[in-house]
Amino acid sequence: MSELPPHTQALAQHIIISALESGCEWQGRLPDDVALDWDAWTVEYVDGRDTTWEVEASQPFTESVRRSRGSQMHPPEYDQYEGTVHGFFAVDWSEDALAGEYTIHFETEGGAPSPPDPEPYADI
Repeated sequence: MSELPPHTQALAQHIIISALESGCEWQGRLPDDVALDWDAWTVEYVDGRDTTWEVEASQPFTESVRRSRGSQMHPPEYDQYEGTVHGFFAVDWSEDALAGEYTIHFETEGGAPSPPDPEPYADI
């Protein structure tokens, strides 16, 4: 990853935060209990001209999965899984887009494994 100039980094952070605050529909999947830190994005790519910009960024996350229920004597136990959220943010600030049209797409890498598929009923 090449080091981005400070003004480009600031523009990328502005696009990310504006897109997240815009209320636009997100595409892709995020784990349910992932809390995104808006300031923790590592910007990897920025491209754009005049009114249309694209930003690719990522940030690590930790996903918790309960392993045991616990009791009055013992707290529940959790397994922690590390992963990375990759985000693609696009904005169109043309005159046709009043306050900007945003697109957000997320992909996750790592995290908790998917639960196994249930066994089909045998010989019923």
